[in-house]
Amino acid sequence: MVAGLRVLATGVLAIVVLGTGQARAQSVERDERDTLRVCADANLLPYSNRQGQGYENRLARMLGDHLGIPVAYQWWPQTMGFVRNTLNKRTCDVVLSINAENEMVLNTNPYYRSVYTLVYRSDLGIEIDSLDHPIAGDLRYGVVEKTPAVSLLRAHGYTKLRPYQLTTDTRSRKPAQQAVIDVAKGVVDAAIVWGPIAGYEAAQLDTPLTVVPLVNETVGTQLSFAITMGVRRGQLAWKHQLNDFIRANRGTIRQLLAGYHIPLVDDDGRLIEVSQ
Repeated sequence: MVAGLRVLATGVLAIVVLGTGQARAQSVERDERDTLRVCADANLLPYSNRQGQGYENRLARMLGDHLGIPVAYQWWPQTMGFVRNTLNKRTCDVVLSINAENEMVLNTNPYYRSVYTLVYRSDLGIEIDSLDHPIAGDLRYGVVEKTPAVSLLRAHGYTKLRPYQLTTDTRSRKPAQQAVIDVAKGVVDAAIVWGPIAGYEAAQLDTPLTVVPLVNETVGTQLSFAITMGVRRGQLAWKHQLNDFIRANRGTIRQLLAGYHIPLVDDDGRLIEVSQ
């Protein structure tokens, strides 16, 4: 939050006006770039890591090839202050995965939509396709605090929750990933986490896990969200360039995401099947 300034004297007013003019001059963005500077987390698969193994890393290479320029990264943990300390400091020019409803950036068109997802051990011998299932209320769930998963479970009246901290430093802890790992270990019976993390993490573990995108829920909690690229406010030309890339590569991008076991849904919340 930026506090309002109270002007107490004409001398201060002159400084404020001058500063505003300088800020406007600095905010003019160049349309030409010789490097694709990406804001990313160095340790947060399936999104990105320093070794270039995430889908954002591969998407960045695709975009760099499309623009004919090399890719460079500004690394910062994906936690509170990420946009402020990367994109808004102009040390990088695009965030490759950000909620379409995020008001801190200028959003491109969405390039995928995913949904909160249930994960449970396959050896439980049950088939759950929604939380309306008769046995669903008996399970103990791992959930990340302050996410739609918590609202969903409470709407169903389920109270057996193991919370995981929302805001953390990904260099030391990854709460959503840990919730899935704890399902495999038997610490919790099930977890409900964001689809890209649920699908990817479950595929990395030796314990067979059942992954159920929650597209059949009847309660009113929003569970699916559109994902865009984010640029600085006012960068309309850059946004349009990225939209052109998304439009021209939509099928390839879907294939890329499916390769990371990310559940994809359409605008009506129906699962999209992507052939491999």
